[in-house]
Amino acid sequence: MKSHPSMRHCNSHDFRRSADTMIDEDPFDYYFLSESRRKVWNYYRLHSVASDGYPVTRSAFDDSRTVEHPMSGAYMILEILNAAKNGNPDTRLINERADQVALAAQNRMEELNDSYVYFYEPDDGVTPYQFKFFSALTQARYLGAIGRLYLQTKKSEHKDFAFALARSFRIPVEEGGIFLENDLGCFFEEYPTELPLYVLNGWISVLNELFIHARKLKDNQIKGLAQRSARTLGSEPNQRVA
Repeated sequence: MKSHPSMRHCNSHDFRRSADTMIDEDPFDYYFLSESRRKVWNYYRLHSVASDGYPVTRSAFDDSRTVEHPMSGAYMILEILNAAKNGNPDTRLINERADQVALAAQNRMEELNDSYVYFYEPDDGVTPYQFKFFSALTQARYLGAIGRLYLQTKKSEHKDFAFALARSFRIPVEEGGIFLENDLGCFFEEYPTELPLYVLNGWISVLNELFIHARKLKDNQIKGLAQRSARTLGSEPNQRVA
């Protein structure tokens, strides 16, 4: 699997410790956040910028602790790319900052079954669950963000990254993944559980990102998988489950 150029792929824990060292700049300015978006990120407890550009927030479970939430990188890439719509004319710097956050996120991920996944960890200050897992919704948010970054920059490494993220949706729950197939059809789970969760809003959000990715980046394998899952969603037995 191709990695981002110049990427030194390390254990994700090495990069999560980067919250100990920060870029000395106001994070709201660093990520080009507009006044309205500053209010949103203030609500989400944005604290600072890690040394490699990843957003650092305060833990929802311990106000004295700073964390690197797996979802924050995906959302921040989109925030940066939206800066042009909010009046920032410096496309070069916008792309550079978005590239930086994308690389920082990729370096926090782990390789699994020819894909990249961003794991939630026990005692990470982000989740209350005491087991390691990755989330279909988090993977989908990165898929959308990296796909949009590729469409803006046309850099092949972003396309490779997006396709690797897409492959994570084929990892079965039996192997610690998020793809569940049973008598009812095929689903994407928030995380592996003995009793399937069938979280409807997350499932729809994931399907939306998969279809956008498949259409814009012409990924026919993911298109077929998304179509199968959409048929499951629309089937009568699953309307009763939902």
